[in-house]
Amino acid sequence: NLKVLVGNGQMLSAEGLIQQLPLHIQGQEVKVPVYLLHISGADVILGSTWLATLGPHVADYATLSLKFFQHGKFITLQGEGQVEATPAQLHHFRRLHHTDAIEECFAIQWSKEAVPEDVLAELPTNIDPEMAILLHTYAAVF
Repeated sequence: NLKVLVGNGQMLSAEGLIQQLPLHIQGQEVKVPVYLLHISGADVILGSTWLATLGPHVADYATLSLKFFQHGKFITLQGEGQVEATPAQLHHFRRLHHTDAIEECFAIQWSKEAVPEDVLAELPTNIDPEMAILLHTYAAVF
């Protein structure tokens, strides 16, 4: 019985194993050993077990590509670019709740701290004038 430690620190037990699951990725067929886990948010996770079956391969993290040799030819898989985050809506949270894919939820609110109008009034009287100008110019940083 295989146990897998996932990103949130939880241990999941594999519910089974498929030795050679054929997957079609970007027009290429690859056969991968797959452990069945109760997860959500991904159809399949290709990890180190699969990478080990490839033999030598080149992963270019700058271009998000993976190149390997299989069945007499080179195959290049191209990762998707950065996906922009979009605000979650109520139906997203309902789906996560009903599929037991969410355990905790936190709300983060950005608030800008009020900067005093006269920053120079708070500076020591013996401060170098050039330093005072610098601090005043970049008051939002300091």
